[in-house]
Amino acid sequence: MRMKKRERKKRLSGNKKPLVILISIIILILVFFLLFITVKINNLGKFSVIKKASDGGASVLIIDIKKESVTNYKIDPDFVLNSSYGYGEYKLSSLWILGGKEGLNGDLVAKSIASNFLIPIYLWKDDSKSNLSIYQKIKLRLVSKNIQSDALKFKSFDLPNSILINFVNEKIQESGIGVEVDDLTGDTDSINKVSKIVGTLGTKVVNYNKGYNSDFGCEVYAFDTEIRELLSNIFDCKSFTNEDKSKIKLKLGAKFAERF
Repeated sequence: MRMKKRERKKRLSGNKKPLVILISIIILILVFFLLFITVKINNLGKFSVIKKASDGGASVLIIDIKKESVTNYKIDPDFVLNSSYGYGEYKLSSLWILGGKEGLNGDLVAKSIASNFLIPIYLWKDDSKSNLSIYQKIKLRLVSKNIQSDALKFKSFDLPNSILINFVNEKIQESGIGVEVDDLTGDTDSINKVSKIVGTLGTKVVNYNKGYNSDFGCEVYAFDTEIRELLSNIFDCKSFTNEDKSKIKLKLGAKFAERF
């Protein structure tokens, strides 16, 4: 009898081992996954996002990962913007609706806000829709409790330096690299806007090359991947590696001016 009991215990013990191993593997995978996500979030640079408000307005959120801070500005739903893509003037609340109808979603609002207020912003969130990365979405959710409800408002297109300073990109500013512009737009207004947005990022346009190309859109050339992708996203350009580390180039044509 004792032998049978010992054998039964051994069998039960042997049956548990695969389960214990499986649970251990699952726990290890979860731990590594959480560590991976945490590292990715902590490695995010400062980013700005336009978040649709319940009244049809917008919150402009600047999330600084290093400082663990959230700066929040509001734009009223009745604020009239000259929309990107050539749709004309619309109230902000109507632009959200128009973007949905035209298949542009929040991209229409983001580009219109960037073009009107001359700020370097392209990320947006409209309820469940957004162009945020998974890591940016997680970070935004984590800091949501820190977002102030009594935020300052954008009252005019001429934003004060106390607001614009929040949009400076430290990497671009510290690099000290100026931007060369190949202006093929034939549109002085668009180029002036681009120059001001570049200035807000923390650098300046150091050289202009004039020309005209009715079929050309937008290209950005830079050595640093992060800077190249940032400018590409802000101005919706194709991006290319510039082997010269000391140069950043924006090449802008008439197609860019039409949508900007």
